[in-house]
Amino acid sequence: MTHVFVSYSTDDRTRVAKLVAALERHKLTTWWDQNTQAGVEWRLHILDQLRAARCVVVLWTPSSVASQWVREEAEIAKRRGVLFPVRFGEVQPPFGFGEVQCADFTSWSGSASDPAVIDLVEAIRARMEGRPAGPAEAPHKRLLRRAAIATATTSGALALMAFGLDAFGVQSRACAISPAASDTCGALGWGGRPTQEERLAWESRRDGCDALRAHLARFPDGALRVESQARLDAVKRVDTWVAGSRELPGYVRQQEMPMATEAAATEDAIRQVEKEVRGLCTAASEQERLTDARATAVRTDCRTDPRGGTTCSASFTALCSLEQLRRVEVCE
Repeated sequence: MTHVFVSYSTDDRTRVAKLVAALERHKLTTWWDQNTQAGVEWRLHILDQLRAARCVVVLWTPSSVASQWVREEAEIAKRRGVLFPVRFGEVQPPFGFGEVQCADFTSWSGSASDPAVIDLVEAIRARMEGRPAGPAEAPHKRLLRRAAIATATTSGALALMAFGLDAFGVQSRACAISPAASDTCGALGWGGRPTQEERLAWESRRDGCDALRAHLARFPDGALRVESQARLDAVKRVDTWVAGSRELPGYVRQQEMPMATEAAATEDAIRQVEKEVRGLCTAASEQERLTDARATAVRTDCRTDPRGGTTCSASFTALCSLEQLRRVEVCE
């Protein structure tokens, strides 16, 4: 069985050939359309290979994001949960694929030992073995490589000192290059960046003051504690009307005088129900206001009266829609 299916645009064939060679250096079997034999119904053959592959690597480039075939292959891989996108250059994945983390191959040297390739191979093997992938090494190593290059110049010592002390915001700017770089800096305590765990918790938190308090409780020494506390300190308390409802049981007695027909008696009982509902549904205080009142679950009980004609009683539930005035906290 093929380990990796590679999806790409034909404009990127040279780049794909290098990536396939790098993956195969790591003992991963790959399939790309160069492997299609003559005489085979190529589109069906590609689809069979796509469905059979254990992982699918999709190359996002300016050419591939515009390719219908690449987008369709990526969608199939995404539905199967085996999508591994890689990005070449400053390109945004098509709509619907932005939430899947891309491996950044923009600075890839073409070497099979490049940290970006090592990270991709580790992610693929983890998926095939059903285990969590290890931490990415590429962003960390790129940061260290930038620092090492700086030290090799005439002003290298000064640049390294500036990076370590965050003079002129050098460290902060380097850590803000990408989410992966930010996570690496957070793990090292650089640039005032949060760890990956704290960043993901912050991005997925719900709106409101309680979510900020929960974040502070979980990350009391986190990089985002100052911002969390500042938002809580700026809390606003406002009065607002909150929708609610109340259900009350009700009953209408049978008519004192019988009606000529059952239909007339039933109609009269229902009219009495509507009056009773308006009497039952009232605001309990100035902190409430009624917005609607109606009867539900109305059941009539009609009987022949000995005097002639029909009388009806009715049971019902009064559904009282109302709003209650509450003071709530608002945190930006």
